[in-house]
Amino acid sequence: MVSKRGATGLGLLLATVLLGGCTADGLIYSHTTRPLMTNFSATPVADSGSRSDVKTVAFYVDVRWGDGGIGAIAREKGIAEIYYADIETIKVLRYWKQEFVRVYGRPLETLAVTAAVPAASID
Repeated sequence: MVSKRGATGLGLLLATVLLGGCTADGLIYSHTTRPLMTNFSATPVADSGSRSDVKTVAFYVDVRWGDGGIGAIAREKGIAEIYYADIETIKVLRYWKQEFVRVYGRPLETLAVTAAVPAASID
């Protein structure tokens, strides 16, 4: 016979496995963010990023729609130079998955303003 304390521990363990959004892959729900680029040696810090999403419905067959390409997001959102990117993934019951790709970089407006400013002459 299982003691009350043992049943409580078993229930907590089961709940952790099934509901664990912080584990590698929660069975009911998970929400993770990870970098797509890992070379940060001389990378400037960007204040905010532009994002796009890809959705997947899986039930025997995977159906995906949306564009999560880094280059496509940069062109669409007007990013001239890409600093880094990350991906945020939301999974529900292994049947619904939505991925948000965030691209951080220098906007085209900043590049145009920098190019328009004449260089100072040294006398």
